[in-house]
Amino acid sequence: VKEHPNNVGGMPLDALWRVKQLPNVRLLSVDTHSHTLIEGADLIVTVNSTVGWEGLIYQKPVITLGTAFYDISGLTYNVRDFYQLAQTIKKAIKEGKKLKHERQELLYRFVHAVLRNIYEGTIVMQGEYWDTYMQDENLEKVTKGIIQELERYNRRK
Repeated sequence: VKEHPNNVGGMPLDALWRVKQLPNVRLLSVDTHSHTLIEGADLIVTVNSTVGWEGLIYQKPVITLGTAFYDISGLTYNVRDFYQLAQTIKKAIKEGKKLKHERQELLYRFVHAVLRNIYEGTIVMQGEYWDTYMQDENLEKVTKGIIQELERYNRRK
């Protein structure tokens, strides 16, 4: 378990202590690179973070607990009932190894679709990203992307 880089110090120490006491759980430094963790993982469990997207790119089984842009791909295991988590973890690890190559084309198609439909700029408005978000250059990029998407939508109508 690792704190989110945008929330360092945001989790109460007693909560971190309780997490650290769980069997087979280690607390990792926020400086630990997510790609290092993903490479060594058998499975990714996330609410909706970028780590889930990166896990798909690494062809790891990914369980989402919340809504993420990539959970519509058919490549994730979407858990909306916490009581289904343990069963889904077992299933995802078992199927993940077996389906890795079978799902590769779907992954390539989905990544292509995402990259074809992505715009420059950042819309993350929290923590250390606030200053980047508020820069005129970024706001112009975001605005341009919104306008392009609206124009594209109106052409389809």
